[in-house]
Amino acid sequence: MLQRFTWAVALAVGLALAAAPEVSAEPRYSADGSQVFWFVQISDTHVSTFFNSDYDDRLLWALGEGVQTVGPWFVVVTGDLTDSTDGVVYGTGPHLVEWQEYRSLLAQAGVAEDFYFDLPGNHDAYGDGQLRFYRQNALSPSAYLSTQPYWAVDMPYGQFNFFGAADPANDGLQWPWDNDQFTDEEMNELETNLAWLGEADFAMAFGHHDFAGVANSERFLTILLAAGATYYAHGHEHDLGARLDSDGVLRFRIDSLGQSTDNHFAVYALDDGALSTTAVSGASPWPLIVVTAPVAARYDFTGRNAEDRSGRLPDGRLGQRARADETPVDNPHAPGVPRQCAQAPLRALVFDKGGVVSVRFRIDGGEWRPMSERGGAPEQWRARFDATPLADGLHALSVEAQGTQTVAETIQFRVVDLPCDIGEEDADEPLEQGRVRRLFNETDGDAPDGDVPDGDIPDGDVSDGDLPDGDEDFETADGDVGDGDEPTPADGDEIPDGDEEASPPDATDGDAPGDGDPIIEVPDGDHNSIIPPETGDDGAGSGGCAATTAAPWAWALFAALAMARGRRKRQASGEI
Repeated sequence: MLQRFTWAVALAVGLALAAAPEVSAEPRYSADGSQVFWFVQISDTHVSTFFNSDYDDRLLWALGEGVQTVGPWFVVVTGDLTDSTDGVVYGTGPHLVEWQEYRSLLAQAGVAEDFYFDLPGNHDAYGDGQLRFYRQNALSPSAYLSTQPYWAVDMPYGQFNFFGAADPANDGLQWPWDNDQFTDEEMNELETNLAWLGEADFAMAFGHHDFAGVANSERFLTILLAAGATYYAHGHEHDLGARLDSDGVLRFRIDSLGQSTDNHFAVYALDDGALSTTAVSGASPWPLIVVTAPVAARYDFTGRNAEDRSGRLPDGRLGQRARADETPVDNPHAPGVPRQCAQAPLRALVFDKGGVVSVRFRIDGGEWRPMSERGGAPEQWRARFDATPLADGLHALSVEAQGTQTVAETIQFRVVDLPCDIGEEDADEPLEQGRVRRLFNETDGDAPDGDVPDGDIPDGDVSDGDLPDGDEDFETADGDVGDGDEPTPADGDEIPDGDEEASPPDATDGDAPGDGDPIIEVPDGDHNSIIPPETGDDGAGSGGCAATTAAPWAWALFAALAMARGRRKRQASGEI
């Protein structure tokens, strides 16, 4: 069996490499520090979590203080948006009240659909194989009518593509019998989405599970490689780590925002096409340091998952192996530092809600040396170092920042015996600006030649071409969505069929679907469907609570626990 799987993966990789176009740009280690932008990943928010009442505070912190301080270009949430337990037990979901609470939290944060991209996880599919609750109440599917959002960051120096994949299976089985799967229909849609995005200088994918263990992963890998995506980020396992197989796709995972106390707020930065990342705890995040040049050549998360976790494990199966693979992982996509550079550039992004006082660095435990703040871009700090005395291979670089507190971030970078061909250092001025461009599926499902219709980007969906600073896409005072977008529905409001919030705006060329129109016809039971949910009296679709696949023992336990919880509530309120 293993041999057949190995041959299948090898065949998929070979076909992808044969068919894939050349990547238009490779990551570089350069003196120019102006080509930098960054984004945030959170995962496993588990709204209404079992034995945990902190989920709402953590999500509001991430979309409030976290976003305002970091000022990312976008936020992506990699699944398990709700817990599907209603705070009681597995086997009872889905629960509309959890989705109402989730949407209420988004309304309080005021996030826009061109800034916040939420993907489904296995918990979101419990008892709801077609993801009707997710498609109606999560932000991305209700805006795009799809479970697989895709978007691009357009910069003067290139296009950067990002896309999500829906990996829960369509059977709706509850834990511990739930499955994960990339269906052929989902993969067809994903190929269409990527054709709409067109060729890019960088591509990255997101999902809930590590795709290597998902059914039909061979086809998904083929699509990744054809798109030039060498990075994939996910959640599900409730720990921090990275994996790399022979396919060359580096797979990052972060901890649960809802059920873990550390490593659950990740910032990724692209510096001249080279990706860096740091994950921190919302309880003590500042200063947050992302070293962007040189890029980490090895990721070592040993000891980073030693916390005493609050709440329960994500599920019994993963709980036995969540931290079994903490061995260091090499980054094959990290450009090395040329040993012939006597003035090698060093750059780091440093964020602190109270401001950054000073930043310094050292190499291989040597003398601390100061870094200077970039004029026009206070989040970037720069310095130079002499690489000529360093031997080829890995070296330790530590960056220490003083702000709300004093913290240090250490990475391992690689020195290579090459000429110092890194260009000229840029002037001390603001970073390059661009925009986030969201895209919609077309009604006929045909892929274009790489051009996007002008009408696919409604007015006000991008922040006037400026780098977001946390204020345009995030408003807490009145819940408004940035730049004139319609406000998010009020607390507890689900999105009914045909509502303007549930359909993309009409395109100027008339190609955009009308309210309620299916975009790509797929068979019943396939949750990649963009077919509008069938709503009932509860507004949640035919996948309502009465149609769940809960086991009988679960309902009995649910009833007992619900009565006990109700009694405790009445006691607390003085009713009994």
